[in-house]
Amino acid sequence: MNTPRPALARLGFALAMVGALCHAALGDIVTLKDGLVIEGVITEATAGAITIDTLVANIRTTEEIPRFRIASVEYKPVPEDFFEPRRPERPEGTAERPASRERPDRARADDTTTLYMIVPIVGTIGETVTATGLADAFRQADRRGIGHIVFTVDSPGGYLFEANQILDLLAEHDEQFVYHTYIEDGAISAASVFAASADHIYVAPDARLGGAVAYTRDNSTGATEVDAKFNSIWASSLAARAESKGHSGDAFRAMAEQDAELWLSESGELRAAKASPADEELDGRRSILTLRASQMLRAGMAQQLDVGAEEIGGLRAYEGWQESPRIGERAMTAAAKRRERLIDKHAQLARNLELALESAADADPASGRYYVDADTGRFTGGSMIKWQQACDAAMGRWNDVRSVLLAMADLDKDAAEDAAEDGALHLVTPEDQGNDLFGRVEERMGWLQENRYRTTPP
Repeated sequence: MNTPRPALARLGFALAMVGALCHAALGDIVTLKDGLVIEGVITEATAGAITIDTLVANIRTTEEIPRFRIASVEYKPVPEDFFEPRRPERPEGTAERPASRERPDRARADDTTTLYMIVPIVGTIGETVTATGLADAFRQADRRGIGHIVFTVDSPGGYLFEANQILDLLAEHDEQFVYHTYIEDGAISAASVFAASADHIYVAPDARLGGAVAYTRDNSTGATEVDAKFNSIWASSLAARAESKGHSGDAFRAMAEQDAELWLSESGELRAAKASPADEELDGRRSILTLRASQMLRAGMAQQLDVGAEEIGGLRAYEGWQESPRIGERAMTAAAKRRERLIDKHAQLARNLELALESAADADPASGRYYVDADTGRFTGGSMIKWQQACDAAMGRWNDVRSVLLAMADLDKDAAEDAAEDGALHLVTPEDQGNDLFGRVEERMGWLQENRYRTTPP
């Protein structure tokens, strides 16, 4: 059947429009297995799907694409006007419409503009604050030519594994970004990494920083030598990072080591030991240092912000201090949701394991009542069948335990493989503990198999 000419003409015009738009576009590229190419900004990437912010018929929209449909993914820089409505090139001689004024929030970065991105550090490190979210935010900032990262911190701390991942990630991007840490309320415990890594620290009037000890007498691994070793390594890493940014290593060491001291001189110098009768003791050998905003200001560690991050441009004399809004927030929120799913799965598997172990213990065939022949000491016919059935039931229960352990091993593998970015090491079962429990399950199942056909009670 021949296609009518008007339809062919419409088809040709549509292809010309698509060709013109694709030629002008730059951005992340997702190529599907059916050949379709989608360009935009990838906002979330999981094991099951990729979410991309894109244009469809000049309308901005978000699409979630299942991984099984994707042939390849390519990351590219995103121009500032990517989401502005586009028109195909006009034939030569065609009159052009007057250009509309550029919206203020779409101003391009140039010599008179200093772009910054806010990354909220709110909640528990390792749960709502993750290394994955931070890495995603950095990628987005890099694509948009953003050179300044503002961390707004209100966190009680969290997991040391995650804090170490974040510490390494921040160091990795030192040459790429200028870090500004604004402590809105507390940068406590593991959250202190954002202050130690900051090029500039700012505080709200009631801000607090410190309490970064990894293990204390009330929170320990149970082995004094191990606790002391972890504390020493953590304190050294934190202090070294702070010193690399021009901050007092003694201050950050006192936040992490219970035996460390910190003194403040009249001139505002922080010292590890008292050097003058007028020195003020900020931290003694029986406490963990937490600095208040007023102390940080007196020591010259920080500057005070009265309104928020928008003040930083004036304080530092940055020209055209301008925020690229919500990019960091979206990255951290998306990663927090992924982490929440991982934590929920881990908690459910731990509960399943507990129930499976209880069920297996209740099914112990040795706890049943059996009859034996008085002359031979062997099971009677009925008790022999009952014993075998009890062994089969017990093997089924222990096989349930093994299935849960295998599921936990898969989860551990996912968390460990993603640790370089995701930092989910606190969800990984220690290898020796996992191997020990799995070995006990295998041993018990082997015993049941070997003794199923026994003729005398165990």
